[in-house]
Amino acid sequence: MRYKFPETGNKPTDDLGRQLEKIVHTWNRASIKTRYRYADACARFVKWAQPNFKIQKLANLANKHIIAYGRHLKDQGRSEKYIKNEISALQYLHFSMPNPRHVISESKKINREIGLGSTPNNKAANLDQTWTHAELARFCAYARENGRPELAKMAEMTYITGCRLEEISTLRRYQIENALKTGVLHLTNTKGGRKRDIPLTGDSRPLLGDILEKVQRGSYIFIPAETPVQFQSLIGRINTPFKAHSIASYFCYWQYVF
Repeated sequence: MRYKFPETGNKPTDDLGRQLEKIVHTWNRASIKTRYRYADACARFVKWAQPNFKIQKLANLANKHIIAYGRHLKDQGRSEKYIKNEISALQYLHFSMPNPRHVISESKKINREIGLGSTPNNKAANLDQTWTHAELARFCAYARENGRPELAKMAEMTYITGCRLEEISTLRRYQIENALKTGVLHLTNTKGGRKRDIPLTGDSRPLLGDILEKVQRGSYIFIPAETPVQFQSLIGRINTPFKAHSIASYFCYWQYVF
């Protein structure tokens, strides 16, 4: 994606900004809106961090820089949600660097160091968004009736594994083959850029095996362009108020409640 760092007139800061531009140009994960939001957040960080830490290379980004910046924002009276969004952008930046010098801690640890608490989801507080078996069946039936069997498979896989839709849509055949051999699905295209592993259950193995039979070697398991937006479009037609990511809520509910 194209991005222009808003120059400040300060050479060291602008030099660091040009490094940011080059990294941003390689970004291809998450929505374009999110990527531009992250780029603006990283630009704000560069303008603050260079004069305060004299950073010359973004590859030197470390926990101490992120934590100090978070505390600075907190002292400015910024909301916790705002600060966490800024931190997420810096973690995305670090993940996309070709050769970072330091390992960045996970969000929870950084938030604790800054002094941030958990952010409640007030919109979902009074609504159980978990899909039932009947709702999943209705969605899959509608998708197949309208010539989109791959969306039905994606919904079933998300329902059983708890993966996000973006994680599912970018899976390749070799990842499924490795998962069936090892019993663990290794995900790289994840929210926040943090790689994670999903243990396969008794229900997920047959489903993955069935999906694999119809995919050529080297290919994506599903269409790369599929997004939650297309799921939401189908959801609206089958008269259910739940969002696409709520499919994964079923997995979490049965995995951790029972």
